[in-house]
Amino acid sequence: MRPENLYIGITGPDSKANAARVATGLSNIGYRVMLGLLAGKPNSPPNRYPVKEVRRNFFDGIDGTLNLVHMCPWNSLKLLDEMREEQELVGAGCGGFQLNLDSGLPDPSLLERYKSWAPAGKGTIVLQLNRRVFSQVDEDLDTLALRLREYGPLIHYAIVDLSAGGGREMKIPFTAECLRCIEEQNPDLGLVVAGGLNENNVTHMLRPLVQLGYRPCTDIETGGRRKSNDAFHPHACIRYGRKVAGLYNNQYP
Repeated sequence: MRPENLYIGITGPDSKANAARVATGLSNIGYRVMLGLLAGKPNSPPNRYPVKEVRRNFFDGIDGTLNLVHMCPWNSLKLLDEMREEQELVGAGCGGFQLNLDSGLPDPSLLERYKSWAPAGKGTIVLQLNRRVFSQVDEDLDTLALRLREYGPLIHYAIVDLSAGGGREMKIPFTAECLRCIEEQNPDLGLVVAGGLNENNVTHMLRPLVQLGYRPCTDIETGGRRKSNDAFHPHACIRYGRKVAGLYNNQYP
C-alpha cells in the first residue's frame, strides 16, 4: 500500500455535528481520516444507522476527510441503484463506499458501472472481507488474494473484518497472514484492519503488525461507542485516532 493512501477510520457518527467534531479533532494528526456513515440494511446494531433525514446532505461541508458510506444493501440485486441513491442523498462530500455485503464479493461488472456513474474523484471503493467472503474462498488466503486482483483499479481498499461491527477482537496472527497474502498479489491495494479496536487496546493490538513492517489503515466502530447505551462517542474516537497516529509515528515503541 502506498503511504499516502493510509487512513485512520472512524465509523458510525450519528450526526453531522459529531462527524465534524471528529474531523476537527483529528485534523492535525498527519494522517488521512476516514469517516464512515452507516446506511442500508443493518448488519450491526440498528440504532447505529441514522435515519434518512439525518443522512441527507450529511457530508456537505465536511472537508479534508475521506467520507464514505458503509453500506449493506437491502436488496443485493439492486446494489447499484441503492449506491446511486445514497450517494446523491448524503451530498457532494461523499467520496464513495465501503461495501459490507452479506452476499460476499460483488460482481466486477457492477463496480465498473458504478465507476462510470460516480462523480470524478468520488468513486472510492472499500471491500469488506467478512465471514461470508472467507467462506466463499474456503478460507484459502491465496485464492482470496487472487480474487481481489481481478478487480484491479475498481477497488481501492480491502478491510479484513471478521467482526463486522460486532466488537470481537481480531486475531493478530490470522490478520498478519491476510495482509501478507493480499499484499503479495495486490501491492497497490490499500489494506485495512478492524475488529474490537478501541482507544485502550489499539496500541497493543496493532504493535505486532507494525513490528512485522505493516502500517495498515484501521477502523473503529463498536469501540467508538458508549458501553452504557451504544451512543456514538466522538471524544473516544478522537483519542483512538491519536493513539494510532502516535504508534505509527513511533511514539509508542
